Amino acid sequence: MSESAIKNGEIGYYPNSTVLRLEERAVWLTTEDGEQRLEADLVIGRLGAIAPRRFLEDMGIEFSSSEQDALPEVSGTYESNVPGIHVIGALAGYPLIKNCMNQGYEVVEAIRGATVVPADEPVLANHLKGLKGSVSDILDQIRNLIPLFSGLTTIQLREFLFDSEIKYLEPETIVFSRNDFTNTFFAIVRGSVELLGPASPADEDSNLTVIERESAAAKGRRSTLNTGDFFGVPGLVSGRRRASTVTTKSHCILIEVSRLAMNRLLRSSDSVRTEIDRTLINSALAAIVPNVQPEKLAELASSVELVTFNAGAPLFREGDKPDGLYFIRRGSVSLTKQKNGRDTVVQYVQAGNYLGEMALLAPTENRGNGAKATVKVDAMLLPTEAVIPFFEANPLLRGEFEYQAALLAAAAAAQTDDIERGTVMWLMDNTGAHEATDLLLIDESLCIRCDNCEKACAWTHEGISRLKRESGPTYETSRNTQLHIPTACQHCENPKCMDDCPPDALRRDSNGEVYIKDNCIGCGNCASACPYGVIQMAAVDELDTPSMLSRILFGAKPRIVKNPDAQPAAKHAVKCDLCRALPEPKSGRPKAACVASCPTGAIVRVNPRDLVNEIVEQE
Repeated sequence: MSESAIKNGEIGYYPNSTVLRLEERAVWLTTEDGEQRLEADLVIGRLGAIAPRRFLEDMGIEFSSSEQDALPEVSGTYESNVPGIHVIGALAGYPLIKNCMNQGYEVVEAIRGATVVPADEPVLANHLKGLKGSVSDILDQIRNLIPLFSGLTTIQLREFLFDSEIKYLEPETIVFSRNDFTNTFFAIVRGSVELLGPASPADEDSNLTVIERESAAAKGRRSTLNTGDFFGVPGLVSGRRRASTVTTKSHCILIEVSRLAMNRLLRSSDSVRTEIDRTLINSALAAIVPNVQPEKLAELASSVELVTFNAGAPLFREGDKPDGLYFIRRGSVSLTKQKNGRDTVVQYVQAGNYLGEMALLAPTENRGNGAKATVKVDAMLLPTEAVIPFFEANPLLRGEFEYQAALLAAAAAAQTDDIERGTVMWLMDNTGAHEATDLLLIDESLCIRCDNCEKACAWTHEGISRLKRESGPTYETSRNTQLHIPTACQHCENPKCMDDCPPDALRRDSNGEVYIKDNCIGCGNCASACPYGVIQMAAVDELDTPSMLSRILFGAKPRIVKNPDAQPAAKHAVKCDLCRALPEPKSGRPKAACVASCPTGAIVRVNPRDLVNEIVEQE
């Protein structure tokens, strides 16, 4: 009932929002689209989802940091720093009911004075079987070998390893390849690995960011990491594709950590978060101001300010005094230019790139353009006065910045007075395509409304179509054809749906496809987090699919297999997975069922950065 009311616009739904302030007969929210004022006669405060931190601190319980989502520090039996007070479940960072049940049992047994074997002991023992010693011994070894984890409590480390995978790799094994879209994090327990980028500048991929192209690995320079080191930070933080290929140099034992588990750890551990931030800052600075002595780089790093902007918030406005250079850690930013009294988008800047270079090229002049967060953005601000000495001492860097500034000026000059209606920027700004890696498009002049695309999608996915052909906006191109964007997953560069999946069922493969594993528990967090409404909660039934010959000759359709004794199927999250379950097609044929089934070739999947046809909104 509520889902239908939300879709019909009868109920306003604002996921991932926070209350900014209340005023008479209205409430202000900070939403994914910026600040919004909602008229309200009654505001009901629903409590329980956020830990009552003040109450706990009044009891004397200490938290790991000052962050809002920081966790209390507990012992191996979940006892807080206050003797006799134990903390379990969501309050201790374990939101699943099964965690709370196991922890509650362990606490009761500990209070009774019994020897307690943690519920996860057998799983961890199997997980760590390639290492010598008991689980406790191995945990101590990992803390001693990997400085990043040295400050973790036993509970934090156990939970962290439970959600991780231990990899035992032979020499010359590729851990991941350059341009992969994977975003897991790695720590080296034993052995060494080598990082290597393109063999030459000509071999670089145009999708690499400026920072990635200028990094130590991106010019074919090799670097080696050894026991205790970690790698994969840029993919973890920004969701960008891998900038280098990593290969083992010896027999290696690696801890591979999912982005969800690592983000959970970053929220609960000050020491880990500080070290990850330091690593990202140093790697970004080494790219922006290369060939700088370590002590000078450390001095510059100390001046860096970590800043966050909500969707729609300006990083700076056209005409502002320059405050420095911005490096985008997470999210994306639109660069705007005032034209006819309104902001028009001239360029998008993705995570892993910098912007605001005019602060260094012309530090006494006002900003020539504005910058606005298209989604929530985490950035590094390098103050002008701190970075200018390095900039002036590096003529190659000046040349790079001048080149980027010239590109931006050319993009602004090329825009017409009706930029928002007349360029691909309008499309990207109004559909979220700036976040997409794979966009589904339909040429309305070729579409015959047969719905084969929806049918093929349903036949491939247990009777539930992952796309809605009629939904979504339609535009008119510069060639007077109609371009339709149906409702389907865009496989975002930085997928919001993956941020809060309790069983870590949402994954991303090396080609960029975001998909859902079978261990989905149907909590709906991903559907709520998706800004584009392309994830459904649906009951997946067993489907009997007829043969291709039966479908062609007799029009046979798939049917749900009914079992009168079976319980109704539980709802799970479903979305487009680019038909990853289908076998690889013959050369030249599309794999996606929706595209392959179109009799007129009206439907295609594209990278939005390849979309260069000008468009205007259909009236």
